[in-house]
Amino acid sequence: MMEILQSLETDTEPTPEQWQQLLRQELNNPQQMAAFGINPEQLETAIKQRYQLWRSLLKHNPDLPILWEQLPTLWHFWLPFAIQLSQLKTILNRPLVQGILGGQGTGKTTLSTVISRILNLLNYQAISISIDDLYKTYADRQRLREQDPRLIWRGPPAPMILTSEFNFLTNSETLHPEKK
Repeated sequence: MMEILQSLETDTEPTPEQWQQLLRQELNNPQQMAAFGINPEQLETAIKQRYQLWRSLLKHNPDLPILWEQLPTLWHFWLPFAIQLSQLKTILNRPLVQGILGGQGTGKTTLSTVISRILNLLNYQAISISIDDLYKTYADRQRLREQDPRLIWRGPPAPMILTSEFNFLTNSETLHPEKK
């Protein structure tokens, strides 16, 4: 599988045998197909769409934080997930907020960066915000402690999201940049 994915990075089209391998690989995992809303009748179209996104993503994002070992993850999970999010956004016809939960160092930032870039390629405006961006600095926490001594035990890294951060997340201009 790695050889096919690495060869897909080049400007050459997949061979008929490679297309068949990609299709068989998907058919061998019906749970994954179901999770991403792909049925056997639309599989070939889904794989071709994924392939086009794959090529475009790698071509237009040379700084993408992806290791060679992550290519199967990109192919099997991140691309279908981004496609599914774009379809959901279209169905809902409103801004979509997707949270990503995971332990420290599990790839949340990488995943959200990749998903945002894929969605941008699909002509959706997407931003990635890390909870790390919303932490209060040590100086901010000291000022809060002075205002309310009960916050003496407050320490890093637990975030304290206050009004300004909440407003950013719910602001009309953030959710509807076209209305600016």
